[in-house]
Amino acid sequence: MGNNHYPPLPSLIREGVICHPELCSGSCKMLKYSEQSDVNEMLKQVQHDVNNFQKLTYLQNMIRPLTFSRKGRGKCASPFTKNLAAFTLAEGATHIDTSNNVRRAAFTLAEVLITLGIIGVVAALTLPSLIANYQKSQFEAGVKKMSSVVGQAVTKLMADEGVNKITETSLLYNSTDDWQKGIDLGGEFLDKYFNVVEECTELEQCFGTDYKPALKNSADGYDPPLGGYFSDYSCKILADGVSICVRAGDESRPANVYFDLNGKRSPNRQGYDIFTFNLYFDGSVSEVDPKYRVNPDDNSCDNSVAGRVNICKDGGPSAGYGAGCFTYLQQNGYKIDY
Repeated sequence: MGNNHYPPLPSLIREGVICHPELCSGSCKMLKYSEQSDVNEMLKQVQHDVNNFQKLTYLQNMIRPLTFSRKGRGKCASPFTKNLAAFTLAEGATHIDTSNNVRRAAFTLAEVLITLGIIGVVAALTLPSLIANYQKSQFEAGVKKMSSVVGQAVTKLMADEGVNKITETSLLYNSTDDWQKGIDLGGEFLDKYFNVVEECTELEQCFGTDYKPALKNSADGYDPPLGGYFSDYSCKILADGVSICVRAGDESRPANVYFDLNGKRSPNRQGYDIFTFNLYFDGSVSEVDPKYRVNPDDNSCDNSVAGRVNICKDGGPSAGYGAGCFTYLQQNGYKIDY
């Protein structure tokens, strides 16, 4: 048998053992070794080939108790005519472990810290703008929603009482000279047609105390005298967090509403979270009397469309609690760009 030419190690090992999952892949053609000496000869040949790391590592991993059987098992059954004992490498065999030489790709700590620092800088530059734009879009949607909600409540009131004008309703028109009655009627209107969760007994409970103008560079620092207005209205907090005040109209003025979309929370800025509008005799929600709506460009008085827009932009004392800014948004598609 010593004159036999042995094929490469993987083939010899694969073809000389039985049913070992790591060694029996590929061809199952067997070399018929009938003596233990044939296996020993094979092992000696491999042991002396110390320069072939792949063979030695492969052999090191596969050396474990192996049993050779007459019947065999699986698809790589051995044709040995007798059972052979388990075997190991001979004493003095060279074992080489190359696992520590394997390098795995990874980021260093410095690279990770630099990346995090860059992300932090970008976030610091962009987040304030993103938050401001998101908040502005929320206010725009909130104003439009409040206009619709109040308008629907007025329509329902007139339908419930079977009338066509606000001046004919029992809750939004005060036919007496009693100023307090107008306040009380406004409170009844809110309680009946809105989801009220709390009544405001003092200004600080529902509103901010320091409202800035719509344009930051216009009358900067002006605080609308909400305290005076507050006492002339019935004010409530709604389930969605809106603080709203209503006073019924009379023969000299229409019913009036003012509201803060997020209560006393910031930004407390006219034309952003606080607005006002009137409820006219025809049920319309507007700051401008119907007779002044014919020509939106008419700037002959403060009660015209253009006049109210200018009041919002001016931001001075006449702006009050966001006066003029609701008209501005109506004319601008409910977009805050001042």
